[in-house]
Amino acid sequence: MPQQLLVGYVSMPAAERVAYYSGLVRSRLIWLGVGVIICLLILVWQWSSMTTGYRIALFIAGLGYSLIWLVIALVGWSSAKAHLRNIGQGIALTVGQRGVWINQKTIPWDEIAAISIRRARAAAGPVLVVATTAGEKESMPFLYLDVVPATIDSAIRAYSHNTRSLDLSKIGN
Repeated sequence: MPQQLLVGYVSMPAAERVAYYSGLVRSRLIWLGVGVIICLLILVWQWSSMTTGYRIALFIAGLGYSLIWLVIALVGWSSAKAHLRNIGQGIALTVGQRGVWINQKTIPWDEIAAISIRRARAAAGPVLVVATTAGEKESMPFLYLDVVPATIDSAIRAYSHNTRSLDLSKIGN
């Protein structure tokens, strides 16, 4: 049996999210421009029959929807870029005979209370969480890892002599 499972950082999924959201921002900007042109055409065409209140309402209704979607796309793009910046280099996680190494900390098997996968609001997708008997928690998004959960679970079972496993029950909550 190998001495340990070494899991490297992977930036490709995060880079793909940045590319997706940058395309979405571009698309939203184009539709905002189309909305401005349509609103201006309607305004020029119906200038004499519209009151000031209707003119303002036209722009609010016509452009508000596009602006809201643009803001949502910008927030997603900003979040994706932050995740890409936070991905490290080299080894992200190690599971071995002595325990688990995560976030530059080694946690021995006898100090690990639970290892689970949870959904996190701020993270893009599920997060690997290692909880200690002292109540501390170390976590890392799976987006950063170069393996699937089953590989980590197999390593945890093997190196802990089947006393620990990866808890997947919280993934749906």
